[in-house]
Amino acid sequence: EEDLMYALPARGAAAETKCMRASCRERECEDRKFAVCAKCGAKFCSRDCLVVDWKEGVHKRMCGSLRRLRETGFERSLKRETVVRGVIGRVRFYVFPFLVHHRDDRGPGVLFLQSPQPLEDFFFDPPVTSRGHPVSRQIFATFVTITEFDTEITAGDFEMALAGAALKRGLAQTDDTKATLLLRFRCGYVAVIVLTLLPDLAVCRKLASDYRGKSQIQLNLDET
Repeated sequence: EEDLMYALPARGAAAETKCMRASCRERECEDRKFAVCAKCGAKFCSRDCLVVDWKEGVHKRMCGSLRRLRETGFERSLKRETVVRGVIGRVRFYVFPFLVHHRDDRGPGVLFLQSPQPLEDFFFDPPVTSRGHPVSRQIFATFVTITEFDTEITAGDFEMALAGAALKRGLAQTDDTKATLLLRFRCGYVAVIVLTLLPDLAVCRKLASDYRGKSQIQLNLDET
């Protein structure tokens, strides 16, 4: 992976604190202080809500990650490449056959994955942000030739223009058994990564007919 982003931008002004349990709509105010998880600092409207969220397994899966996030911040505590590879792992059985179909039809190119969510939202297994807000995580996949990248994708987009050199190096390493991926998330994170096809080329070609006539596919990660 060639990391082209030096720091993740802040998510914006501090949001009103909501109960960490995704299904609860209670919000903290001056007249009502929330209960706090002693391990990670997550806030719940009551101890009962905390206990239920733990027993349901949601907070139990997130607690350790939230603690690391609180102690060192997203930038230092998370290996972003691990998060990226995790995202690709969840969609590879869809996007790699899609890539192979277009590559066989149009020639060399890259798999361009974009998300309207910031990379941070993909760190947690449950579909919830670090503030407890439910989130529907999506990935949009398109096939892009290097000519299309140079003439369309980089137009007026400085970050994507910076990715050009890494993208061309990736394509130089790519054969029929590998894929060059370009990823961009809402937070501004851009990455280029070269991976071996999984499923393998033969399986991808068997599945490729499912994507005939499709220029883009949308994947909802919390439904796949």
